[in-house]
Amino acid sequence: MKMAIRKKCLILELTVFLCVELYAQYEDQNMTCRLMRKFNLTGYVEAENHHFVIGGQFPVHYRTIPTSDSDEEPESPMCEGFNFRGFRWMKTMIHTIKEINERKDILPEHTLGYQIFDNCFSTTKAMESSMVFLTGQDEYKPKWRNSTGKYLIGIIGAGGSTMSLAGARILLLNDVVQES
Repeated sequence: MKMAIRKKCLILELTVFLCVELYAQYEDQNMTCRLMRKFNLTGYVEAENHHFVIGGQFPVHYRTIPTSDSDEEPESPMCEGFNFRGFRWMKTMIHTIKEINERKDILPEHTLGYQIFDNCFSTTKAMESSMVFLTGQDEYKPKWRNSTGKYLIGIIGAGGSTMSLAGARILLLNDVVQES
């Protein structure tokens, strides 16, 4: 009698274990980390022949406009209204990185690249560019990584505390620092 109960318990345990394993495998196949769509971002990238990359988010434009009136899937908004101050910040970052690379006494045997996005003074754009810093624009990326393929040192800017906080929440998931 005890032997029959043990067999039934073992069969029940094995059945439950197999069901849980099959469900976990099914969930893993359907839970691939990916971007649902491409973002409409503008910016500058110079990272190909460099060892490290510094990211930048600057409000080169000062407002966003919707790209469609559709009630279906939302699209990434467009930017308009040139912001000279944000443009100056961006050009200062590019100039500084070039100066550091030209001086061999600062980073001997290493060079810096940059990846800069226009956040249009918008939290939406700040969050979009933070995602692109980590994953790139390709729709299927199974792991978080820098989209340039280089080591991302950190992110400079966002141009305001609201935008910086929105982007920082995403960047901190991957231990990327942001200086604003």
